[in-house]
Amino acid sequence: MRAFISRYPVLTFVIITLVVQVIDIIAVWMMLPEGLHIDQVPDAHMVFRLRVFGPLIACLWVTHYLEGFAGIRKLLGSYLHWRTPFKWYAVSILWKFVLGWIGLGLTVLLTDAIWPGFFAQDFWGTYFANLSFILIITFVEETSWIRFSISRLQERYTALQAAFLAGNAWGFWYVPMFMLNEGVPVGYPWITFHACIISLCILLVWVYNSSRSGTVLLLTQISSNSVFMMVPVLPGEVTLPDGSMDTRYVMVYSFVFIAFAIGLVAVMGPKNLSRRPRMRWSKEREMLAADHDAPEVVVPGHAGALS
Repeated sequence: MRAFISRYPVLTFVIITLVVQVIDIIAVWMMLPEGLHIDQVPDAHMVFRLRVFGPLIACLWVTHYLEGFAGIRKLLGSYLHWRTPFKWYAVSILWKFVLGWIGLGLTVLLTDAIWPGFFAQDFWGTYFANLSFILIITFVEETSWIRFSISRLQERYTALQAAFLAGNAWGFWYVPMFMLNEGVPVGYPWITFHACIISLCILLVWVYNSSRSGTVLLLTQISSNSVFMMVPVLPGEVTLPDGSMDTRYVMVYSFVFIAFAIGLVAVMGPKNLSRRPRMRWSKEREMLAADHDAPEVVVPGHAGALS
């Protein structure tokens, strides 16, 4: 077994994570009486929330199994690497606001939809009530799907291939939740959501390979998880005359986001998705140490490279 896990650590992590997710969702489904919402059954709601920790537990177990506590310190230590150009902090905070507003503007321009405003009405109460959960799930997502998975996949694959593989696994993690219709945006087609998860993975890989900062990586995902509460993009923020949800805003935003990810690949090139060499688990310490002396290592031929 050790030989398999050593050769396929990410595959092992994905298998464990998806199996745990399916078991959790089945347990919740069996606990829910017919006709009741999950919020009406506290025990089911608690079990459902526990699913969040599945990816984190799986990646910590695989890391410890292969490298002990030294591997876990390395996995989590990246969040202390905060020294990077200020522009990456600006990108980490602003990126989803900008794409969200572009999506809203195009929706209004291309359809008869009304302008819903730059911000959702009275979002602060809901946002702060969910902030602790946002921070927890952000830490889990970045540690498991990016830090653990991408840095290892980039040992064998290009940055784009790594993002595609991790993004698909991440997207499939949500499939059981769509079947239960909980924990995912209502009225959001699964295939569009899945494509956006892959696009998000591409963006996060670009940010991580470029900034080398776990702190920036966390802020980027915090922004991703926060903006949907702040900017009126998701279905339900605006209703149609017949009272149904207007899904045009989230669909146009999704196409904007997917187009942005494609543009990143075209500009940065699929090999590294960055002007710097892609981060690799086995060489991470050397790469970070070299950054102190040469903070901007340009990869020849990165722009538009297809190799």
